[in-house]
Amino acid sequence: MRRRLIAAALAVAASVGVVAAIPAQGAADRNPILTVDGGSLLNLCYQDIGTTINTPTYAACRGLQALANAASATCRLPLRALPTDPAITEDCAILDGREVSEAKIERFQHSWLHHALALQNRLDRRVPLYEAQIPATHNSFNASSYVLPAKSSSPYYLPSLTNLDPNQVYSLTDQLRMGIRGLEVDLHWVPSIYGNLLTTGGFWVDVCHGQSTAVPGLPFNVHIGCTVDRSLQNTLLELRRWVARHPHQFLLIYLENQLDGNLQAHNITARLIRQTFGHWVYRPPSSLLPGECASMPYGTSEHHILATGARVMFVGNCGPGAWNREVFTRGPLWNESGNPTTYGAADCAADEKAREAHDVFRRWYQESPFLEALMEATQTMTPAATRRMVRCGVNLTGWDQLLPGDGRLNAFVWSWARGEPAVGGGRCAYQDRRGRFRTSACDVRRPAACVDRDFDWHVTKAVGPAWRGAALCRREFPHARFGVPPNGYRNAQLRAARNASGPRVWLDYGEVHGRWRSDVVPSSLR
Repeated sequence: MRRRLIAAALAVAASVGVVAAIPAQGAADRNPILTVDGGSLLNLCYQDIGTTINTPTYAACRGLQALANAASATCRLPLRALPTDPAITEDCAILDGREVSEAKIERFQHSWLHHALALQNRLDRRVPLYEAQIPATHNSFNASSYVLPAKSSSPYYLPSLTNLDPNQVYSLTDQLRMGIRGLEVDLHWVPSIYGNLLTTGGFWVDVCHGQSTAVPGLPFNVHIGCTVDRSLQNTLLELRRWVARHPHQFLLIYLENQLDGNLQAHNITARLIRQTFGHWVYRPPSSLLPGECASMPYGTSEHHILATGARVMFVGNCGPGAWNREVFTRGPLWNESGNPTTYGAADCAADEKAREAHDVFRRWYQESPFLEALMEATQTMTPAATRRMVRCGVNLTGWDQLLPGDGRLNAFVWSWARGEPAVGGGRCAYQDRRGRFRTSACDVRRPAACVDRDFDWHVTKAVGPAWRGAALCRREFPHARFGVPPNGYRNAQLRAARNASGPRVWLDYGEVHGRWRSDVVPSSLR
């Protein structure tokens, strides 16, 4: 049975006319979009152009890869509709080299990288959001793992046009399982199978990768790229299931609004958010006047948001009706200009300046679909670029084609050294000469890391055990406190401040009852 299913699926996929391509594995600092091997046609194509993008030749290579991706999605369709072993779908990876694999997700969730990301995720909770660094995906909803039922009672599934030119491989849930805490969802007011002719004119709020375009003579916009797509309520329900299982996690959801200013569409969106998440949404102030918008609360911390009982915050633009009761507007601080492909010294200097002034919330994102290649609008974000962005203070990443154990996830880890925190290594943390966190017995005598209200870092000349860190900071820097860096930029600052004081410095970061806590190293660690 298994062989017949695979043969049938591959036969369907082969009809697309694609030569199989398998991306190289283990190359952590190579862009997964540009990496293939095995002597395939795609490998030869990319070898000829190297890493040059936004050229006709690159568009042709991306076109072949888009066909390969579509073939693998087509291959998986009949398999997803049948109650078979989920591992069977991995055989379709021969077409594009990308396994939509539960086994890979499971292995990742037991890896050092997953643990390090989870610990790091809590380090910036007590600082304002303008200091936060949130691992995020771009066009998160647009994943090749999604297919739609032809009708509710049918076992047959159909791909949408969006799914055949995807930004992501894995579902929203699986992206969250990979440590992502920032998601992007594009909203469109379009003719939909979920609409009602009497109440909505057949329109509904769907999620798709499209472009709203005015057409002369038509009373409504045409959303190019939207066909038979997922509904917003389907998407929100998927996210709610994850949020319900993770009560101590904060999730930022960025809504790209292509609702054409339609009042009914905005009211429906607000109602669906309210019905799905209820009190778990961190909302704009209830005192807002009709038509008034509240900017994203950049001066608020994740800790404060979670303390209210909220777990999710929606941010987008200003819209009519009830929308502004559920969704913050991005406001003037949000900035996402620039091409990450060429991220360099000038970009880093601008991001560092913005971090010091607290006047910009910085997002960089990439563009990988074939449509962008065709329009010479491709943007890449490699692990190397990610590492620089984290060091320079970028707030929000926008990765495409994220995979378990992705090199960009590894590059996002600025805190713990690989293998740390080590079992039995000690219950207190220090920063080593390379700027990485390591565990140690708490009674070792070291200088202490101190931070003032402007987030500037200082290192004491005096040394002592970890639990003396607060006293050491008060004595030498009365306006500072014992601290631990909340992000990659501040961590680099501490490393620079520490150079004259020695290779290691205590952090206000310790393990209490099996949980690593920041902002207090209690006396129980003596």
